[in-house]
Amino acid sequence: MKKPTLLLDVDGVLADFFTPAAQIIFDVAGMKLTPDTIPSWDFFELVPKKFHEECWLRMGHPGWCSALQPYEGAQEVIRRLSSKCHIYYVTAPLNAPLWSSERTSWLQYHFEATRDQILIGSAKHLVRGHFFVDDRHSNVSEWVKASKAWGNDVTGFLWAHPYNDSYEEEPNIIRTARWDVIEQAVEEWG
Repeated sequence: MKKPTLLLDVDGVLADFFTPAAQIIFDVAGMKLTPDTIPSWDFFELVPKKFHEECWLRMGHPGWCSALQPYEGAQEVIRRLSSKCHIYYVTAPLNAPLWSSERTSWLQYHFEATRDQILIGSAKHLVRGHFFVDDRHSNVSEWVKASKAWGNDVTGFLWAHPYNDSYEEEPNIIRTARWDVIEQAVEEWG
């Protein structure tokens, strides 16, 4: 039996990027950000530009990516899903020398990913699959549009966070933070 392909973003879906990034912003700029206080995915819009370079330097520091924590329950559900579908990790790189290698090692360690399953790049809409999970609305929307243009019947999942709760509903996009919704879609595919 043919299995569907599930594409997964990492930061904000599998890994808690926000908590350590917010700590750096606090340390550098003195700004206390919480998930409820950021109005959009790009929370750096709130940080004065004079602090950007130092924040990005700290996030690009060796070991920072490796220290990110997986969200509770993510590892177990990905293990279950791996027997039901093909999984690929589609992750955008941070502009730092070791980011890509650390991200690859992180996925291998926490999710038993192979190098062939890890796709690092920002043009996520070019990657084909049946399902795509991302916390950035524009990524999901662009992926659904591109996939439909190729004639594919697809579902995009916008991983729910307070910063993406004002998105306008679109066909083929489901906003959820429940893995059981995604598992059910994978099981019903075909």
